Amino acid sequence: VVARKAAAVSRATSIQARQRALDSSRTAGIRAAESRMAMAKDRSRAAQQAVEASRAAAQTAALNLERQAKLLEQGLTSQRALELAQLESVRTTTEVERALATLQAAQGEELALASDRARVEHDLTAAIDDAHAAEAVALADEASTAAELARLEVRLARQSTMELRAPMDGTVLRVLSGQGNAFVKSGDPLLVLVYLGLAVLLSWK
Repeated sequence: VVARKAAAVSRATSIQARQRALDSSRTAGIRAAESRMAMAKDRSRAAQQAVEASRAAAQTAALNLERQAKLLEQGLTSQRALELAQLESVRTTTEVERALATLQAAQGEELALASDRARVEHDLTAAIDDAHAAEAVALADEASTAAELARLEVRLARQSTMELRAPMDGTVLRVLSGQGNAFVKSGDPLLVLVYLGLAVLLSWK
């Protein structure tokens, strides 16, 4: 029982240390995930600003292209100027598409990191809950063995002070059982007593 109690105490202590380690891991994991989420959010914000800027540039290029086309009809500009305006319009339109793709990627990364944070918290919280359950079992086992040990100590204390008296005077010829820390039950023979020249068998009642 003593060994069982010591094992239960050791197990509870080990589980408590594991709980502290898991708590630290959860805190560190969540902080790291939130830091990555914050950086992803910054990238999404920058990508959104790039989209807005490219759209503004594309709109300006489109207006200039339209203006150059009208001026060419009136003979007020050259074909070269119109071609340059067309190239600029194509370039800015491509920039809008590129900026939109970058924004989509940044937003996808942001969502993935949010999911990763939730997974980290869920997994470590589940592990901590399991550790709490294991700790409860270990503490219950510790309490049970402590109570059992206390009962045994009380029984041993009572036995150590128990005095057996024979019903008559005589000489102990032989001790049959009950020596040392042995347990006896009702009806067990204890010793042979010589009384008035007769051997008398005494048993526990």
